[in-house]
Amino acid sequence: MDANAFTLKSQEILARAQQEALAGNHASIDTLHLLHAMLHVEDPVIPGLLGRMGVAAPPLKAAVDRMVERLPRQDGASPQWTRTAGQVVQRAVALARKAGDEYVPTDRLFEALLEESDTTAQLLKDAGATRE
Repeated sequence: MDANAFTLKSQEILARAQQEALAGNHASIDTLHLLHAMLHVEDPVIPGLLGRMGVAAPPLKAAVDRMVERLPRQDGASPQWTRTAGQVVQRAVALARKAGDEYVPTDRLFEALLEESDTTAQLLKDAGATRE
């Protein structure tokens, strides 16, 4: 993954997801870490998107926080990106390129996350988030 292909905020989200997995002794960096980072990084884009979709951010944050706390722990883990999380990042790059973006912005990461069919995407969909 070429960090230079991402905006500074997107880089911050990716780095925070890695840091959270490492700090939590998680064996892998999952899409849940990506969403958790998106909800906790100072960036008006994601809260703005959620607001336009009618998704209440505080309950979503609380649910994601609880889910991250329940992830399996492994002492001495050196977390690696899961296949699904890696696909989300690659899809975000493709979406950005298709839209003519020079860099991958946070909203493309969010959009790519919504296109997955995993627990994290389902959590977002259950909260009312849609790709449209």
